[in-house]
Amino acid sequence: MESLKVPFGLEDSGQLVSVANAQKNKTYFCPCCKSKLVHRAGALKVKHFAHPSSSNCSQESILHITAKNLIESAIRSNSLSQIEITLQSDCYQCGVEFNTTLPFGTFTSAAQEVAVANYVCDVVGYRRGGTSLGVEILHTHEVDC
Repeated sequence: MESLKVPFGLEDSGQLVSVANAQKNKTYFCPCCKSKLVHRAGALKVKHFAHPSSSNCSQESILHITAKNLIESAIRSNSLSQIEITLQSDCYQCGVEFNTTLPFGTFTSAAQEVAVANYVCDVVGYRRGGTSLGVEILHTHEVDC
């Protein structure tokens, strides 16, 4: 299991930290299974976090949870007027790629695993007046309908 590379770790506070911003002598935990991660930051290989060999965590779960945390964090930062969010999309009709920028304060808050109608969204962004954006993370399989 030592080959399972993790791009983000959690600090004790629950804050996600990229391996590029991680400090060598600090303790980080897996966003998925919460086990202690090994910080690999040598001169020869790409910096990464790794699970100890005893871990049973899966890469798909790590990617899914990390993506949810990053999206929720971006929406919360937007709600605090700290960042604008740029969405990259493709037109279904003609295939042209285009960007849409959501200005500071577009959202008022965010939450994970929220029921909206008959679905449970991975992340929901709220605006004044209710739910505005439902996000479903797709890694290996589509949402069951």
